[in-house]
Amino acid sequence: KKAFCIWYALKNYQDKYKFIIWPDTDVLIKKNLNVSEFLPTQDQIFSTIIHGEHGCDSGFVAFNTDYPNFDKFVDEYIDYYLSGRIYQMHNPWDAYILEDFSKRMPVKNLFSGKPSKEDCGFQNTLLDPYLDHYWGKKGKIELESKS
Repeated sequence: KKAFCIWYALKNYQDKYKFIIWPDTDVLIKKNLNVSEFLPTQDQIFSTIIHGEHGCDSGFVAFNTDYPNFDKFVDEYIDYYLSGRIYQMHNPWDAYILEDFSKRMPVKNLFSGKPSKEDCGFQNTLLDPYLDHYWGKKGKIELESKS
């Protein structure tokens, strides 16, 4: 699970970097971007895309390691898996863990559209001009055809 890779990075590099950025491997860079525009502010734990209707897209997440009690957040994040709590959720995927945190903690939402059932990936987000997220089986096939 990618959650364990994220957890490893957060746990081992939080003292070295102010921000830890996670782009999924199926994210394609369309043009150069100024990543600072997409970082959480000092009082936000992370930035990502929260669609509303479809929950969250965790293809891009920037974590603020200076956030108060960041260690506690990291431990709770991985505990969703270690305790099996994720399997009690309506949708047992990592994006929904982040959505759950967003209901309890301040986050920077990179979504810029009106929530609808049609939105997915980076569509209608601040990232859309710069990145594409080819999530799911169909997305992987489309991404392979671009190589």
